[in-house]
Amino acid sequence: MHPELLPWINQYGYLAVALAIGIESAGIPFPGETTLVVAAMLAARGHLQLGWVIASAALGAILGDNLGYWFGKHFGRRIVAKVGRYVGLTPERMIIAERFFHHHGDKTVFLGRWFALLRAYAAFLAGIHNMPFGRFFLYNALGGIGWALCFGFIGYTFGVYAEVIIRRMGWFSLLILAAGLLFVAWRHWWRPRRARNPPGQ
Repeated sequence: MHPELLPWINQYGYLAVALAIGIESAGIPFPGETTLVVAAMLAARGHLQLGWVIASAALGAILGDNLGYWFGKHFGRRIVAKVGRYVGLTPERMIIAERFFHHHGDKTVFLGRWFALLRAYAAFLAGIHNMPFGRFFLYNALGGIGWALCFGFIGYTFGVYAEVIIRRMGWFSLLILAAGLLFVAWRHWWRPRRARNPPGQ
């Protein structure tokens, strides 16, 4: 699973995770998801802390998407006006897309984090279509945190088999799997820890 990433992650740690995911989220092709999974595998071997891997991934996702949103809001329409006709983005289709974002922008931004193509461009499209920033930030943050938790736990739990699992499962199945892993973590780690250290002690 992309062994060329290992030296980079070993050297730069959490910064590498945040940068890789931030670059991908800003719309530049980069193996951000794979970097997260590999870092989570390293956490399982004791080289990194899983909590910091997930936090770095979520931070990179949110910051990168905000950069993509800003770029789309301020420069997106000019870019589409120049090159849109070459990729099928006619004015008529832009109007349809704007209506779609008006009604389904929240879901698109949240779920876009779970699909490779949308992950890179959902924020840019949200900016182009003037999705209110407050709504964008909320659903983008929820999606980024949920995605980081899901893929972080998959990499941590399944190791070298994580990539096969991610490839063969749909996003809905991944969400169910993530919920199950979070429940297991709560039951076997967080709840016993709270019982040993009750609030107020």
